Amino acid sequence: MSARPSATMPTFKVNASTAIDALIAYDKNNWRMALNVMILADARYVAACYNYSSCFYAEGRKAIAKLT
Repeated sequence: MSARPSATMPTFKVNASTAIDALIAYDKNNWRMALNVMILADARYVAACYNYSSCFYAEGRKAIAKLT
């Protein structure tokens, strides 16, 4: 846990978290196929906290596939 200063309160604590992303891609000739997955574990965690009443959760898992 880490303490963060706040404008309205002396300090508050937010649990530490780790986000894991992954990218896999395949290139052939002039084509590229890629899959990017953000937040592999899909864990719910606080991404930002500005004071006791202004904390925000991070986005959940998101996957993007591209063919270029």
